[in-house]
Amino acid sequence: MHLSRYLPVSIPSITQFIDFFWVMASAGLLTGVGRLVVPRLPTEVQLVTGWGALSLILTIWGCTTSLSLAWPVATLALFGATGLLFGGYRCLSHGLWRVAVLSCGIWLVMIQVGPSQMDTWLNLLPNSAYLFDHGVFPRADRAESYSFLPVAPYNTQFVAYMASLLDGRLIANALGLFNILLQCAAAALIARTLCARSGEIGWLEAALGLLLAIPLNPGFLPHAFFASYGEAPLAVTAMMAIWLGARLLGEPPASIADRQQFLLSLGLVLAAMVNIKQSALELVLSVEIAGLLVILGGRARRIPALLDCWHIVPTAIIYGIWRWYATTSFPLGELKLLPIDQWNIALIPQIFSGIAYVISQKGTYFIFILLLFIMTTAFVRKKEPNITTIALLMGCAAIVLHDIFITITYVTHFDPKWAVDAHSYFRYMTQLSLIVVLGYALLLEGRFRGWVATLSPGHHRAYAAFGSAIILVLPFIASYWLRFDLATPQQEIARAIQASKTRIDRDAPLAILVPFDFEDIAGSFVRGNLLFVEPRLQIQKIATVTAEDAPTLSSLAAAGYHQALVGCSDYLTTTFPMPTKALALIRYTNNGWQLVDHWPYPAEMPRPHWSAMIPRGSFCGGEEPRAGHR
Repeated sequence: MHLSRYLPVSIPSITQFIDFFWVMASAGLLTGVGRLVVPRLPTEVQLVTGWGALSLILTIWGCTTSLSLAWPVATLALFGATGLLFGGYRCLSHGLWRVAVLSCGIWLVMIQVGPSQMDTWLNLLPNSAYLFDHGVFPRADRAESYSFLPVAPYNTQFVAYMASLLDGRLIANALGLFNILLQCAAAALIARTLCARSGEIGWLEAALGLLLAIPLNPGFLPHAFFASYGEAPLAVTAMMAIWLGARLLGEPPASIADRQQFLLSLGLVLAAMVNIKQSALELVLSVEIAGLLVILGGRARRIPALLDCWHIVPTAIIYGIWRWYATTSFPLGELKLLPIDQWNIALIPQIFSGIAYVISQKGTYFIFILLLFIMTTAFVRKKEPNITTIALLMGCAAIVLHDIFITITYVTHFDPKWAVDAHSYFRYMTQLSLIVVLGYALLLEGRFRGWVATLSPGHHRAYAAFGSAIILVLPFIASYWLRFDLATPQQEIARAIQASKTRIDRDAPLAILVPFDFEDIAGSFVRGNLLFVEPRLQIQKIATVTAEDAPTLSSLAAAGYHQALVGCSDYLTTTFPMPTKALALIRYTNNGWQLVDHWPYPAEMPRPHWSAMIPRGSFCGGEEPRAGHR
């Protein structure tokens, strides 16, 4: 047996380290921006605050001008460098460097992960590439973006754009790397919570913070949280918003300036959150209403003044201006609610049934939520209102409100079939998972500190070494589970596409033939590997079709497409001589369509385990696929 089957990692390449460096450099500059505007808050909060500032400025700039986004990015980078220059030595102070050291195992495994997962190819990576290639947002009258959702929100893509500008080339996995960094930031905040007022993150707290934020997070899914998806950024920003909100409603800040810093940070964290994805508005409203409920319920120690509501202004600006741009730039705009007469009101009982089924299948996570509610109720009854009780109450209220908003969305937006199936319900609920983790950290913080106080120095070092060893080694042990990009047949097909790049005529239109594709899943996978993965092809005109037959080929030739990349050669063997079970490139000449080259798929590829994201029929995977859901 080959060790690589169980440990599919190796030493990252120089290019991968360089890409990683520029993503970290971008995050460092954003932290510097955060340090300038909220100098007294923790470094991990400054990172997300700086990201919110980047998102706000780039959204306003891109929606109101046709000038390159590189200008405001360069300006913010200068501000960030200034913030680091005059306070950079504190970036890894208070023990934060220990979190960085203990995260090395995660990075060594995940730096190597290439772009993967359905939404990455459909819109997340194409949108990142569009920013890098053109420096502006897409519009109907601008260059083709090859994105399923060209006007989906761009807040995470802004970081990828910044890193790619610094690198000088598109970093295809920048979104995933930034998501991992955000979870490390969440781990630092959890570790800081366990330290309470001591402020210094020790080795034991750093290890526990990483363990709680990532592998022990009951909502953690590698293919969502370590990929380019929006679930991890939403979970991190939601947790930090609760943390900031609880401090604003808890003990009065030492000064008016401190309160304004908390308000500004909260405003920019919510601004970062609201345009991570279109549905993020529900999470922002859940957090804001949760804070209001705490105030109305008499649990806040400090009632904010009416003027304190200005913190919502950055969120309102970025949300409003982007929706204006989306509706005026493309005829269809963004995803919309159904007409009232088409709402799934009659299906509400079935929707609840679908939600109950999902809960029964993912019971562990929801048991943790239920236990959090029970423990919070008992804890709050015994305690006077303080930062801990307020954070717990806000977290529980946000979970309930978010669940209500998801259910309303099933009624007012989703196709009836998706609604009754409670489509992606668990994934939506994982956006609250770090709030759950923070809740348990707050509940157990007192007991943890009491236990640590009873340890002798030797025992403390032993526990710290044990926890540190676990978090360092665990990513390698679980590497096959973490490396979601290795699921059959992603790597096999990607290698064939990479090999085909040397034979494709870059100056001629290209047709991509992917039979039995649905929702452009196979088509976006092929296009993405051609256009957005190094070495990138610059092809001005691409057509994606789902048929491989003589009439289709004739129509393509008549339309000026004289070369075609065929996802599965099997469907053309009756048209003209072709090898079987291969990706093939064909070209139209005076003698008709001819085979240029082919790249056989591995014989073992069509095995039972096949990534759900890729239609089997499009790449010689066996039986024709049934239509699925995104």
